[in-house]
Amino acid sequence: MQGELEHRRVKRFYSRTNKNNVGSQIAKHERRERLLRAISRRREGSADNLSAPEPEASRVSLNFDVSEALPPTPPSQHHHISEERKHHLNIPTWLKENEGDLAVQVRVNNKAVNAY
Repeated sequence: MQGELEHRRVKRFYSRTNKNNVGSQIAKHERRERLLRAISRRREGSADNLSAPEPEASRVSLNFDVSEALPPTPPSQHHHISEERKHHLNIPTWLKENEGDLAVQVRVNNKAVNAY
């Protein structure tokens, strides 16, 4: 039974490839899946240890139940920014607070540089 399940798994990875150098592409998909599972297990384990929710100031996004009403946006307009100031974020302060986070690093000429 395990052999058949593994065969189905490899077939699923095969359909995600561009059919060139299939073996290495399947291996990459397999590694990604293993890493994502490990991350998920770690997050589940760390979620048990958390007693207080993350402060809203350090979050990058807002909850979906918190919204700002926006009037309709014309299709020709590239973006739409709310006029409300209810949910604001001081970006330089936020970058300084998160300077150790890899998400706020920028690569310039293959060298990691802090975004602030």
